[in-house]
Amino acid sequence: MYITIRMTKVELRVHAIKFVTTALVGLELAWILFPLRAQQQGKWTFWHFFSLAIHYGSQFWMTFIAGMAMFLTLPRFWFGEGQKLLFPMYFALSFVMSSMTLATYIQLHMDSGMEFKEVLSLSMAVFSSLVNSYYLSDRIVETTTKRFGLEKDSGTAYEIGFVDLSKLRENPEYFIADKTFRFYHHLSWLSNMTGFCANTIYLYFLSSHYL
Repeated sequence: MYITIRMTKVELRVHAIKFVTTALVGLELAWILFPLRAQQQGKWTFWHFFSLAIHYGSQFWMTFIAGMAMFLTLPRFWFGEGQKLLFPMYFALSFVMSSMTLATYIQLHMDSGMEFKEVLSLSMAVFSSLVNSYYLSDRIVETTTKRFGLEKDSGTAYEIGFVDLSKLRENPEYFIADKTFRFYHHLSWLSNMTGFCANTIYLYFLSSHYL
């Protein structure tokens, strides 16, 4: 008995992003934690600040600027299409950068000792990115496709911003799709905000060493 599994282009893209992300994280951890030769501390410091800046900047942009700007200017369907492309890439970038920040922190403090509160905040950033990238990403893409597909069929998908969907929610299929989408979207938002707050706390600890 043969089972045929068909995957959409979006699903294939999500899995490809996961594969590349896993490879990048594995390579960066091996390079940082098990270097082939001694590296100058300045290099690790550069990569530490580089990864933290990239991650924190992308978190701020995606959370507070890009999402709201797209929601208020794009038709709902195209907003959903943008999310399906951006979310997996953003989650992957967050996981790669947060892993690098934590790994370089460990490398920089192997001899001088690590502070628990700093390790905890960086670990929370890594964990939240991991959850979004490897667990919630697939589900968000799937539920986004289902929800906005039904909106497209009803004619509301090309409206911009907030829309009254009360009549559409009378459709049991849409009601379930909308409820599932909101559930995973809220989980992802909570995970993302956890990572953002963790980075903010670490940034405060970091600034206290230099100011």
